[in-house]
Amino acid sequence: MSKRQLQLGFLALAITALSWGGMFQVVKVLLATLDPYYITAVRYGFAGAILIVMLVAVEGRAALTPLRRDPRVGWLWFYGTTGFAGYSLFTFSGLSHTSPQQASVISNMQPLIVALIQWLMRGVRPTRA
Repeated sequence: MSKRQLQLGFLALAITALSWGGMFQVVKVLLATLDPYYITAVRYGFAGAILIVMLVAVEGRAALTPLRRDPRVGWLWFYGTTGFAGYSLFTFSGLSHTSPQQASVISNMQPLIVALIQWLMRGVRPTRA
C-alpha cells in the first residue's frame, strides 16, 4: 500500500467517523419526541425502499427473482434486519440514557475493539496502520 493510499484511507475513516458521530447529536434531539423503534423503522424503511429501487434500476427486475426461489431468504432477512436495524435500535435506545459524545466514542471505537478481540482470541495481531 502506498503512502498516498494510506492517507486517503485515513481521510475516508475520519470523514466516516465525523459524519456518523454527528448523527448522534441529531438523534438525541429526536429522542425527546420520538420513540427509538419509530426512528429505526423509518430510517431503514426508507433506506431499504431506495436500495430496492436502485437495484431494479441498475440490474433490472430479474435481480429480485433469485430471492423468491431461495428457501434461505427468510433467514437472510432475519439476520440482516437484526444486524442492521437491531444495532441501530439498541444504539438509539442506549443514547436515550447517555450523551451523544459517549455514544459516538463507543460506536467509533468498535473497529479497534474488534481488532483487539481478534488478537486476544485468535492471535491475529493488528497491523501498525
